[in-house]
Amino acid sequence: MAEVLERGDISFFFRPRVQPAEALVTELGVQSLFFVLSAAHGVHRRVRVGRKRMPVAAGERLWARVERVGSLQRVLADQLEAEEYRTKTRGERYQPGARPIGEGCYAFARHDDHVHLVYRIDRPEADVPDEVRVADAGSDIVLFERIPRGTAVWTTEGEPARLDEEGAEIVIVGVRSGAPLSRASLPALRPGMASEAAASSAELSRLGTGPPAAQGFAAAGSPSRADRARAAVLTSAGRTVTAAARRPSAGTRRRRRTR
Repeated sequence: MAEVLERGDISFFFRPRVQPAEALVTELGVQSLFFVLSAAHGVHRRVRVGRKRMPVAAGERLWARVERVGSLQRVLADQLEAEEYRTKTRGERYQPGARPIGEGCYAFARHDDHVHLVYRIDRPEADVPDEVRVADAGSDIVLFERIPRGTAVWTTEGEPARLDEEGAEIVIVGVRSGAPLSRASLPALRPGMASEAAASSAELSRLGTGPPAAQGFAAAGSPSRADRARAAVLTSAGRTVTAAARRPSAGTRRRRRTR
C-alpha cells in the first residue's frame, strides 16, 4: 500500500513560442511546459519540465527543475504576462503569456523504496496544442538529487520537502506502457498503466485527494484566503486563452526589456 507523503492541487501550463512583435495573430507553438504544485500545507512550487510533455513511455526520464517557491502570486504571476523585448539580430520580439492546460489534484506517494508523483486532471482546457502531451491521470517515479553527490547523481531516496528549495532538480521517470498519445486522445484515467502505478492512483482516489478547485470552493463553506488567491490567479490564466487568437491591444500591459 502506498504511503501519501504530500497532497494538494496541480496546474499544468505551457508557454507559447516567441514570435515577431509585428505578427497580427498569436501562434500557439509551444516553447516550454511547467506545472505548479500547491501543497495542502500552503507552499506553492513552479516546476519546469525539460520537454514539452510528461513521460509517455515506461522508463522515459525527463529532467525538471523547481524555478520558484512561495505564494501563488509570486510563483505564477510573472508567467501570465506577455512580454515584448528587442534583440540586436531579430528586432522586436513578442513572448505570449503562459496558457493553462488543466488543473486537478496530486499526491507524492511512497511505494516500497521509491516515491511516485500521482496526479489527476479534473478540469482540462480546450484547444491545447497537440505537441503538449500531458495525460489526464498519471503516476510517475521521482528521482531526487543525491546529497552529497557521488558517482550516482540521482536516487530514489528523498522527500517532497526537497522541492521547497528553488533550483532543486528532479528526474521524472515514466512507468506507463504503450505508444505516446496526444492530449486529446487520452481518457479520464488512461488504461494500461503499470500495476504499481495503478495501485498508487487507486490509493490517491481512496484517500479522497480531490482539491478545493475540483470540488467547488463553496462546497465546505467560505473559501480560504489561499483558495481565493488560487482562484484569482488561475482565472487570470484562463482569460489569456480567450485572447489567444488575437494580438493584445496597445493598452495591454506588457513588460519591456532589451537583450
